[in-house]
Amino acid sequence: MKKKIRNKKIIIISITAILICTGAAAYFFLNKKNSANSGQVTHKIGILYSLDAFDSTIDGLKIKMAELGYQEGKDISYDMQKVQMSDSDTIQRNLQKFADEKVDLIFVFPTELIDSTLKVSEKTGIPVLFANSDINKRPEGNITGITHSVSEVTILRFETLEKMLPSARKIIVPYQKGSSISETDLAVLRPAAKTANVSLLEIPIDDPLNLSYLSSKLSKEDAVFFLPDPIAGDMDIRKVIDDFSEKVGMPVIGFLDQASDRSFFSLAWDNIETGKQAGLIANQILKGTRASDIPLSRAHVYLQINLKVAQKLGIKVSDEMLSQADEAIK
Repeated sequence: MKKKIRNKKIIIISITAILICTGAAAYFFLNKKNSANSGQVTHKIGILYSLDAFDSTIDGLKIKMAELGYQEGKDISYDMQKVQMSDSDTIQRNLQKFADEKVDLIFVFPTELIDSTLKVSEKTGIPVLFANSDINKRPEGNITGITHSVSEVTILRFETLEKMLPSARKIIVPYQKGSSISETDLAVLRPAAKTANVSLLEIPIDDPLNLSYLSSKLSKEDAVFFLPDPIAGDMDIRKVIDDFSEKVGMPVIGFLDQASDRSFFSLAWDNIETGKQAGLIANQILKGTRASDIPLSRAHVYLQINLKVAQKLGIKVSDEMLSQADEAIK
């Protein structure tokens, strides 16, 4: 009799254990299913980029994505890979990493990195969004982006220099030797300068790491004029020029940003605003729109005048120019 009772207890305990395990399994299964169907999807954007001057483009992208409701680490993650444009092995390795991770989108800039990215997109189908590029005709493939015209900005910047520094007759122009962007810039700047009777002291830079060469070529002239080319995005080069110019009292025309605020004025693209534009486009792509179905956008050009530098150099800025400025730094 006792044996029968003991066996009955064992059977009851076994059944209870089975029910508990089954219930737990059902709970975790349903919980996982409900979580998957909650509408919350984690997206991943691979970012391939170069040049310090463009870093804030990513800040703009993240700001806009957050405004659109994407929470980093929850709804979205970013795999940011900064490369040297001349390091093709590292570029390919990072693009392959994006492909292996099956990112939802590749955000790439500047122009020089786009071709390599497109080749990976063709193989994987990953959409591409570019920025800080002078591409004005959409490349073939699942790609869209934000364009700007370097030649247009070069001319606008030179015309602004003529208005701000009408007595300038000789300006230093550092540029990246062998860069197609630099050649495009110079092709429009040289005739414009000749017409204005302004001499260009061109400094072709073959090796950006050879800062002593750059230092040996600098002299006190009426201004330093940066082209919108890769050299302008090199913080080490800009520091050498900024330091020399500040020492001799020579205005620098180029870019104003957090890393270098010693330029007299800048006429260029606002990288944060460009990043925000990219965020709007990225949102469309993540919601299912093909990149190739989204028209190319145009980056807005901003005029910034540094009145602190102007005062230090004894330069009078007219009310007309101040009224045209998007920002006057005091």
